[in-house]
Amino acid sequence: PLTRPGPWAGTVTITNGGVFATVSALKWAKTQSVVLEMVQMLDEEDNAMPSKRLEQIRGFLIYVGRTYRWMNPYLKGIHLTIDGWRLDRDEDGYRIKKYPNDEDGYRIKKHLNLQDEVKLKEADKAFRNGGGGDLDGYERGSSEE
Repeated sequence: PLTRPGPWAGTVTITNGGVFATVSALKWAKTQSVVLEMVQMLDEEDNAMPSKRLEQIRGFLIYVGRTYRWMNPYLKGIHLTIDGWRLDRDEDGYRIKKYPNDEDGYRIKKHLNLQDEVKLKEADKAFRNGGGGDLDGYERGSSEE
């Protein structure tokens, strides 16, 4: 057996004075170069970046992120950037939840405050019990706080 074995699943484990996880110097140099490449892409064109190359960089950084967990929030930013072009995304790249609706195909789910949620549930219950009620006219999020 070797006293200093190489990387296993991308992680080099060092047990001298404690247990430490790192990546090889070559892997870390590549990590730095792909991050600098993304900075250069952004400097060249701040409105568009090549999606295929971003997907390749993301795949590599996910691999490195298995060793360095602190990279995960930055990876989320890359995920949002790659999928930000989709129609179901807000200005920050997060997915807008949509639900089926008979009129226009989809409606966007809006977050209700507690009072609106209670009113909606009461109106729905009355409607289901045959007590009438106009659920179509109920405007979500209309009450002021």
